[in-house]
Amino acid sequence: LESDFGNFTNNALFPSILLRIAEMSQRKAPIALTIGKQAYYPLHHRAEGESPVHIRSEKTDFIPQIESKGALTYISLNGQEALEMLLAGNYDIVDDKPVAPLSLNYDRSESTTDCFSKAELTDLLESKGLAHVSAHQINEGQSVTQIDIEKPFEYWKWFIALSLLFLLAELILLKFWK
Repeated sequence: LESDFGNFTNNALFPSILLRIAEMSQRKAPIALTIGKQAYYPLHHRAEGESPVHIRSEKTDFIPQIESKGALTYISLNGQEALEMLLAGNYDIVDDKPVAPLSLNYDRSESTTDCFSKAELTDLLESKGLAHVSAHQINEGQSVTQIDIEKPFEYWKWFIALSLLFLLAELILLKFWK
């Protein structure tokens, strides 16, 4: 890093490389897991003792399965009891003291991604009390601005005319107000 050996420290890449080295030097645990999938959370520096690890939220206190693989200890959320006891949300991992925050999500394959047809959508909105609803379809990347929204009046011309009129009135007031 001496300036006698080169000017790399003056390069714009130098602070970025140092930042990336610092980020990669730390152990990273996942911030979110999917309930019921092959979900493991590594516990570094786990004290082998009689107290179990807890996953806690305001309403839930769950003791997960602990698995050891090599030198690391993992919390496992693969079992059926995790599916039954845990809900999607934010939790704290506690091992005598808080270890880390953890977010749990449901598996997306269980979510429905079906779309409503045009008739189903208008019927659904009208059943919720929205009487005047129309649906338009956008094909081949059309812009939203090109859709005719069936406006009876366009006010932009009036706004431009009024703004010019008010500007003129302000200039007249400034000129003759003395």
